[in-house]
Amino acid sequence: MKKIILLLLFPLSGIAQGIHFEENSSWQQVQAKARSGHKYIFMDCYATWCVPCRYMSQTVFTQSDVGAFVNKNFIAVSVQIDSTGKDNDFTKAWYADAKQLMKDYQVNSFPTYLFFDPDGRIVHRAGGSMPANAFMEVAKDALAPGKQFYPLYDKYRRGDRDSAMLKQLTVCSINMGDAGLTTRFLADYVNNIKNVYTIDNLTMIGKLTKSTAEKGFALWLHNAAKVNLVMGKDYAERKVMNAIMNEDTHVIAANQKAIQGLKILGRMGEQPVYDEPDKNKKQPITPDWPKMYTGIKANYSPYYADRITKWVKLNYYLQRKDRKEINLALIAYMNAYKETVTASQLNSYAWDIFTHSYNKKQLEAAKGWSMSCLVLSEKDPNLNQYLDTYANLLYKTGRKEEAEQQEEKAVRLSVSEQDKKAFAGTLNKMRTGAKTWE
Repeated sequence: MKKIILLLLFPLSGIAQGIHFEENSSWQQVQAKARSGHKYIFMDCYATWCVPCRYMSQTVFTQSDVGAFVNKNFIAVSVQIDSTGKDNDFTKAWYADAKQLMKDYQVNSFPTYLFFDPDGRIVHRAGGSMPANAFMEVAKDALAPGKQFYPLYDKYRRGDRDSAMLKQLTVCSINMGDAGLTTRFLADYVNNIKNVYTIDNLTMIGKLTKSTAEKGFALWLHNAAKVNLVMGKDYAERKVMNAIMNEDTHVIAANQKAIQGLKILGRMGEQPVYDEPDKNKKQPITPDWPKMYTGIKANYSPYYADRITKWVKLNYYLQRKDRKEINLALIAYMNAYKETVTASQLNSYAWDIFTHSYNKKQLEAAKGWSMSCLVLSEKDPNLNQYLDTYANLLYKTGRKEEAEQQEEKAVRLSVSEQDKKAFAGTLNKMRTGAKTWE
């Protein structure tokens, strides 16, 4: 037993301490210590019931690199904002200050991180759980005058609309979790930059635009051609679709119906993994697709109404593993929007029809997708895979000789022994007249 205890004790002596939070010090004493040491103050505002707060205190604040940086540059204090019957004397001594801090700095979500300069003036803030590297970036920004939220916000309120400042304010508001400020700063940023059509600007706007009410959405909706010249084919349209689908009530209802009555295979983290419909459970009524189309058309355009309805319909039947309806929905979507699909998607959809359909028209359509995939993929490292798909579709539609020629190419282009063996096996089936889809 003694040996076991020693083995446990030695590693503990080498464990990094992480952030050193002040103990038995009042708010006035913390401020005095910061002034005398010419250090900034980092204040972690938490609540006892807050799960993200516990994550940060147990997982992030305990890391050695986080502790080394914060301890070098800040006086750190952890402030409990709520009160419980189990609070110790130190926590109780902070009640009045905690209440005042909550009021003065509008601490209404947890965790909230407040940063003060050595003279006790608030300069920066952020909130929410985040990985260590993200927290380090926030702490570094708190020390940099050009990146501190409150000084920049003062300039903003005085009418300054410098684009670099607006960009930083947008980043700050995201870290604060303030969606209203994010929308406001982003709109001003878009209005004040000289050229919105750069990769950096469009990428940032794309990351921040989640709803149809934001400035970025209008940019994607009304200037798709200009955006796509910079960001690539179909970039703007996909952004518009995602924003609409996140909010449209008919889309949301269809997505909820898609998982109703399905068997649950297990869980991936907290998310259930679904299987086919459970015959012992009540099954949903099929969504009203025309109603979805009409609603989106009324607010946007026939193009987005049609494309979104077809896309949601396809994913609905994929979720429910309704093979007949999947094939029909996939054909309908691809007939209308094949030009928006990437090479790998073309190959994936073509293979899906090959493996699950015996309908000649569907197989011919899939063969056309596969041909388009090959045109787009002359130098693609997955060309052998795409050739195999095309060869199989040729074979299933009765073009045996051409199928063998394409499969031979797939074998020759294969680098891995696994691919060579698999495609050689397929080629042998073709030569002997055996089925390659079972």
